[in-house]
Amino acid sequence: MNYEQTYQQLISKHGHVSKPDDGEYYERHHVIPKSLGGADTADNLVYLSGKAHYVAHYLLYKAHGIGPMSHAFWCMSAMGTSGKRHVPNGRSFEVARKAMAEAASKVQTGKKLSDEHKAKMSAAHKGKKLSDEHKAKLAKSANVYNYKTDKLIAEGVVLNNWCRENGYSQGQLSDTTRADRTKPHHWRTNRHQTKGVYARYI
Repeated sequence: MNYEQTYQQLISKHGHVSKPDDGEYYERHHVIPKSLGGADTADNLVYLSGKAHYVAHYLLYKAHGIGPMSHAFWCMSAMGTSGKRHVPNGRSFEVARKAMAEAASKVQTGKKLSDEHKAKMSAAHKGKKLSDEHKAKLAKSANVYNYKTDKLIAEGVVLNNWCRENGYSQGQLSDTTRADRTKPHHWRTNRHQTKGVYARYI
């Protein structure tokens, strides 16, 4: 399918130079998007119905792939649906979500910190010491349990050491100690388990 051609046909058929006075809901649209070099001028602006505007951005995303158009398509899909805005169906919403996720992934892939940034991070952490309270917490003995069965996995261990030896995050496992196991699932803290286990200080 030629998405660019279909897009031009949609603009020709549904685009209006001035806002129609027919009681319908319309949104202003840049024929050539600003992110692709389009100008904010009258000859590059048309009025489209809410649905036609949404379809226009879908076609632009399909024509130009991952990039600015995938971001615009996601914004159209995730934007509040108050008033008379077009509400996307589940399928098109999922397409938009995946497009945005892929675009974000491409932006992050291969990103490296500059030497200056690394130096700033190092300086910020240099000389920091753990408080006595924090040290005592790290050294405090705890029991580790299977989250599903409540079966004891490790007894009287120092969480910091146990996590280092078993590939767990000490911070995340410590968070599980604050959950109330006597209450229903939705009343527990967000960090009620990590990798299928939880801990309790003795």
